[in-house]
Amino acid sequence: MKKEKEKFHAPGTVVLVFIWFIWFIILYTTNWLALSENWFLR
Repeated sequence: MKKEKEKFHAPGTVVLVFIWFIWFIILYTTNWLALSENWFLR
């Protein structure tokens, strides 16, 4: 039996993770900016 190189067989999962990560960063940043404008703790 020949040992074939193991390939990564889930490119769709990686794409979904990157989409979720980008969405999370955008959501986190917009919420942080909105909170910083409305919550005056200085």
